[in-house]
Amino acid sequence: MLIDTNIIEQFCNNNMPDNRDQKVLFFNIICLLLNPFGNDFIKEERGRIAGDYFYILSNSIAKFSLALPTYNISEKTLSLLNNDGFDEDITYTRRRWYKNRNIVFDHMRPVNETRQLLLDIDKNVDLNTYMKKVLEILNDDDITIITKKEDNTLNELKLGDKTVNGSVIKRYETANIILSGKKMKVTGVVLR
Repeated sequence: MLIDTNIIEQFCNNNMPDNRDQKVLFFNIICLLLNPFGNDFIKEERGRIAGDYFYILSNSIAKFSLALPTYNISEKTLSLLNNDGFDEDITYTRRRWYKNRNIVFDHMRPVNETRQLLLDIDKNVDLNTYMKKVLEILNDDDITIITKKEDNTLNELKLGDKTVNGSVIKRYETANIILSGKKMKVTGVVLR
């Protein structure tokens, strides 16, 4: 499948919210997934090229989710944030909370699983159909702000980088992470 940048740009404008960061990252992800060498070459190459390729693809996927305008908040995190003066009506810069060592910005579906789902998409379709599937998978991830302790629990349960039978909800249930139902509105530079 050939990459037609005009089709990608038109797809972004017609199918995505007005989020410049996500549109640029989506464009990058499509170009990486449809690389001219093919994913089989990348897998066979191993070494530096494969490592760089997967790093850049994973980083783009992670930043796509981090560019969302709102993040979920676990109940335990909400308690910590409230002690720091959190107000759900305020839109915060991502930088405001990023350096807080007591919280972690967690991908509900770990990036490595999202990456594999994207790599497994059938490329024997037209570009628009392919991009719809990519966007569907990318949009199925959210960011949740969890406590460092909750993150440690996920890691202890070996769920830091995987879901439970593909379910992001079961991943949190297994680790006893409860979503508060509140969201943090964010803006500014995407940090990772």
